[in-house]
Amino acid sequence: MGLPEAMRMTNDDGTFKAAATQQHIDKVCEKALAAAELPADWKGLVDRMRDRLLAKELAVGKTVLFAATEPYGGPGDFDLRPGVIQAMDPERGTCTIRGEFFPMDDVPLHYVLGSYDRSVSEEHYGFPHVRPLLGERPELAQRYLREVEAKWNASYEQPAAAPEVSHDPVLGGLGT
Repeated sequence: MGLPEAMRMTNDDGTFKAAATQQHIDKVCEKALAAAELPADWKGLVDRMRDRLLAKELAVGKTVLFAATEPYGGPGDFDLRPGVIQAMDPERGTCTIRGEFFPMDDVPLHYVLGSYDRSVSEEHYGFPHVRPLLGERPELAQRYLREVEAKWNASYEQPAAAPEVSHDPVLGGLGT
C-alpha cells in the first residue's frame, strides 16, 4: 500500500515476514487501533465496533430486538425483547428503547441484535420477522444477556440466576 518493499512487514499474501518481530507487530497494531479510536487491549473491541456501525444503521422509531437491560418478570428474567428506539446518543453509543412495558435508558447500541422486518420469513434468534444486524451471533447474544444480568445483580445485590435463557415468542403483536 505505497510502502517500499523494505519497509513492509508482510508478504504479498498477508503473512508476516520472518524478520518482523512481535514487538514491531504489536507497535503497528497499537497504532492502527489508535487511529481507529479502538482500545489497545482488545477487550470490548467487538462491542465498540458494533456501536460505531449500529449508530449509522439504527434510527428513532425503528422496532428492534435487543438484550433487555432490566428484568420484566422479576430477578433473573433477562431475555431478548422487542422494543422501539425512542432516542439515540451515538457519541455515547447508547439508546433508549421502549420495551413492552417500560422504556430502558442507556442501552448500549451493541445490545441491539436485529430489526423487525415483515419480509423476513425465517427466524433469527428464535423470533420471526427479525433481520439480524451485523450477522446472527447467538453466542454474542448470550454474552450480552449474562452481562446485563451481572450488572443488574451487582446494582441490586441479587445472586445470579441460572444461566438458562428462554426463547419463547415474545414478539407477539410486533409490527402489527
